[in-house]
Amino acid sequence: MPHVVISGKYDFMDIYTGFEKKMNKIESSTIIKYEDSFINKDKNLILIKTIVIEDQQAQSFYIIIMKKEQQITIRLDPLTDPKKTTAVKRSLGLIAKELLNKNKNLKVTKTNLSEFIV
Repeated sequence: MPHVVISGKYDFMDIYTGFEKKMNKIESSTIIKYEDSFINKDKNLILIKTIVIEDQQAQSFYIIIMKKEQQITIRLDPLTDPKKTTAVKRSLGLIAKELLNKNKNLKVTKTNLSEFIV
C-alpha cells in the first residue's frame, strides 16, 4: 500500500485548518482534485476527499492523514481502495510535499513514494 511517514514537531490541527480545496493539472491527461477534508472527534485522523482523472478514467477515494505521537502517516483509505495508478500515488506525494514545505521541522522517515515527493 502506498504511504508516507513523516516525523518531527508539528501541530496536527494546523494541517486540518490549513487544508485548501485545489486542483492540480499534471501534463495534459491527469487531474488531481482535493475536494474536502474531515477530522475525527479525537482530532488524530484527517480524511481528504480526492478525485483523480488519468487517461480519461476517474477515481474517487479518501486519503488518510493519521497522527501518532511525533509521526504523521499519509496513506489511502482501505475502504475506498482505488487502483494504485501513477495519479493516485502522486496525490499522496503532493500532500506530503505540501506538509514538508509548510513545516521545515518535518522529514520523511519511511515511504514507498519518494519519486512523487521530490
